[in-house]
Amino acid sequence: MFKISRKADYALTALTHLSMSNRLLSAKDIAGHYNFSTPMMAKVMKELALAGYLSGTRGAAGGYQLAADPGRVTLGEILKTVDGPMSIVECSGGASSSCPAMSACRMHRMMGVVQHEIQNLVNGISLKELITERNYKK
Repeated sequence: MFKISRKADYALTALTHLSMSNRLLSAKDIAGHYNFSTPMMAKVMKELALAGYLSGTRGAAGGYQLAADPGRVTLGEILKTVDGPMSIVECSGGASSSCPAMSACRMHRMMGVVQHEIQNLVNGISLKELITERNYKK
């Protein structure tokens, strides 16, 4: 089963929530709203700030706000920021793969195609589209 990590879920939740807010919000505010772990949300939001997606203000009235244009940030970029490069199977990681069955495997090429298609899909969905719930065409 292909699924995003909990860390990626927290990142997407924080970014979409902040995209729809016009005020500074703390990790505690967002975590509380969704019943998420505050320490994990704080860690993820700090990582998003270091990557330039969020800007933070310290102090009692501080918090985070979106620093990036939601129309220019893609789902793929966010996933890569928090989880690193996507690899659906070990051998789809490229030439540096350590898969012991790579030389005999008949699925290697097709898994590369599948990975490429998934990457194209997530790289084609902007944060703005996640917020506006665009209709996907099949």
